[in-house]
Parts: sequence; structure tokens; C-alpha cells
Amino acid sequence: MSIDNVMVELNGDNEVPILDGSSMVWINEILNVGVNINQKDFSGENTIKKRRRKIKFFSDKSFSLYHNESFISYHPSKFSKITVGLDYSDSAPLIGKQWYSYDIFNDNHYRWEISPSRMYIPTIQDLYESMDSGYYKAGVEDCVNLCMFDKWYNNDQIRFYDTESARHEILDLIGCLGLLSNNGNGGIPLGHIISYKPTLELNIRFVKILKEMIVI
Repeated sequence: MSIDNVMVELNGDNEVPILDGSSMVWINEILNVGVNINQKDFSGENTIKKRRRKIKFFSDKSFSLYHNESFISYHPSKFSKITVGLDYSDSAPLIGKQWYSYDIFNDNHYRWEISPSRMYIPTIQDLYESMDSGYYKAGVEDCVNLCMFDKWYNNDQIRFYDTESARHEILDLIGCLGLLSNNGNGGIPLGHIISYKPTLELNIRFVKILKEMIVI
């Protein structure tokens, strides 16, 4: 969306509303109210400089992080590309093995390719453990794709039958990369990020290391 100047206020709880389990509702609401250019901060020659600064955020070195069967790696590139792989062949064969790549500058807009992908829960056991931790108090109907081994709890919720779980992991990783937003940079680097069996903890470790290696 190229939005880098916004204030978000939360009322009533310390957790962002889950809505439909994707970011599509947020995208649509932002588009409904419209996006404006801050003429004071983006005028004349500064416009060119700041836009170039967004595009030139990168690291000039490759690196990888590993934890058990999971890994995430960064490779310098002229493009901004994220590839995610999953393997639930044993515990959730309906999800099975998924790979999905998203090139931020060359593929269709985030609104169409990534934002509609709902969050997912691979097994009933994972659902019970999450509920015991205080999540999904209102249930998972209309907001979470729950896999019941070889079938979905609600097949009508699925938007990308073979790749939705991998797409949502890209959505989550883009959210983590947003922590790097600074001085007009949206946090998405030039480079190819490859993640296999991603976890939130590994994503955060990755972002912290990438922060120390940024070149602008």
C-alpha cells in the first residue's frame, strides 16, 4: 500500500481484532477512506530522494538462521521477493507441502495475492493448545482455516485451495518486516527471503539480524 505515516488506536483490549483472519478487511477499509500524500514531507526534490531510499533498503550479504527443521535466509537481489515453504504431510495432509513466492514489485498487488489469505490452524490439537493459551475466545468461524487432517472445518472459507497457508505465512513475515520501517522505508528490503516451516520466533530473530545489516 506504500503507506508509511499512520496512527492506529486500539480500544477495549490489547489485541488487534482478528476480523476475517486476513488483512483484506484492513486493506478495503483503508481504500474506502482514501490515501493522501503528505505534501509537507514529500515535495520537490525530497520526493525523489525519499522514494529512492525506500527502494534501496537492502543487505549486501547473505545469511541464514536455523531452528530444528525450520530455516529462513536472505540473499541480495535487485528485487523484493519472499518465498515460503510448508510441510504438513504427516499431521495435516490436506495442507500438505506448499510453496509460494511473491515478488512485491512484479507480481499482482498485495491486495489480491496476499491480503485475502486467512490464518490457519493445522490440527485440532493446535487449536486446543491455542485456546488454552487464551486465543480464539470467540471461536474460529469465519476467521480461521481449521484443518481436520484430510478436510477443512469450513471448506467455503478457503480462498486459495493449494497455497493459502503459505500465502498467509508471507503475510505474517511482511508484518514482522514492518518492524524495520524507518525514515520512510516500509521495512521490505530488496533481496530474496526464503523461509521454510516459519515460526514467529525465527521471523523476529531474522528481522533483528537484518536490522544490523541494513544498507541504504
